[in-house]
Amino acid sequence: MVVSVKTLPLVVALSVVTACCGSELSDNCRSFSLKLINITELSRDKRNVVLFPFVTWNLLFTVALAAGGETARQVLSTLELSHENESVLIKVNKALNEKVLHSDRTGVQYTSGIYMFSNNEFQINPVFEATINYGLEIENRVLDIGNSTAAAVTANSAIVSSCSKNNVFSEKDFNAMRMVISTVTSFEGLWMLPFNAQDTTIEPFYNESGEIIHQVYMMNQRNKFPFTNIRELEAFVLELPFGSNDKYCMLILLPYRGTTVSEVYQNLVHNLTLEDVFYNLNNDTRNYGLDNIDIKIPQFEITSNSQSNQRLHNMGVRDMFDRKLANFSRATSESIYVSRIARRANIKVTESGTSACASSSAIFIDRVIPLTAVSGTAAQRPIKSDPVYSPAFIANRPFLYYVMEKTTTTIIFGGVLSESIVF
Repeated sequence: MVVSVKTLPLVVALSVVTACCGSELSDNCRSFSLKLINITELSRDKRNVVLFPFVTWNLLFTVALAAGGETARQVLSTLELSHENESVLIKVNKALNEKVLHSDRTGVQYTSGIYMFSNNEFQINPVFEATINYGLEIENRVLDIGNSTAAAVTANSAIVSSCSKNNVFSEKDFNAMRMVISTVTSFEGLWMLPFNAQDTTIEPFYNESGEIIHQVYMMNQRNKFPFTNIRELEAFVLELPFGSNDKYCMLILLPYRGTTVSEVYQNLVHNLTLEDVFYNLNNDTRNYGLDNIDIKIPQFEITSNSQSNQRLHNMGVRDMFDRKLANFSRATSESIYVSRIARRANIKVTESGTSACASSSAIFIDRVIPLTAVSGTAAQRPIKSDPVYSPAFIANRPFLYYVMEKTTTTIIFGGVLSESIVF
């Protein structure tokens, strides 16, 4: 059904996009990721944060291929991409995804998939459909949206992912929907050097003012880890490797006493790069070797269900959310716009490793339709009136974390553990 005065729903879940050559693509993706995290940090209001920027990157890349005119320009500009040869961009982006995702199953299982669901009456331009099917290799299914409950069940059952105990889609995602493109990702990583659960203790966690706010299960270990003090960042940095091939790791950035998480974010955006962080870690290891270090990291789990409209709007992606200005003429002759970008994410860090999953979807609707703590035993330690600051790495106050693919310096997911830890 072609509607000349309407804009109908479409859901697009996030995937990864950028540049014209492999290194440029990695650079652009990383720059976008830091900007997205920074925008989120500025508005987080001391809440815990978990983000999957690589997923969002891929979604916007797909949206850019569907968009035309100013809508496309804004998305490409946010991704720091120009109007290069489309087939080249698709190939390079595919190569980046393959490199990031290739885990060799050495203690890490990392999967990601892109899915497209459309209304059986939705008219897709043949060229865009060919790009979806053969260029991006997206699984494409037609749904009967007349029954939104059945459509949600069908879409959820079509997504094979070990990440989600909960469904990716709900019934409301398919109300008035015309098309959905969804990216779902799952990460399961075992620490190269796991923590012993018998050493986990109950200890206080402090806010940025040095006040005790909660008690947490604190994981303890003394071992050899890459560690550095970066003055330009105003933070100590610890690298916790996953698996056995040194491909994936978690970086923990612990601000100096008196330095806030926001200030470390700003230093990372303006004063140095993640490559600089890895250079410092590698340089210290090369010059001084790996020494035993006492580390304390809290167990934590963060779950987030939110919309990304305002964050992307603040980054310059505006027209695609505007029912009057949105231009998706490359995907369809119908008038559609993105009503919302829904994202669901979860991360859990324990003694054995880290598990995380995320999905993100851009939902396109008709322009004239109105928008309506971990169980177990632990030794109790006395609470002290002030945090303990020592040469050891003691993450008992707000810190930043990033799970990284090291060969491309890609941020798979990351965020901040702040004041919402509850024991």
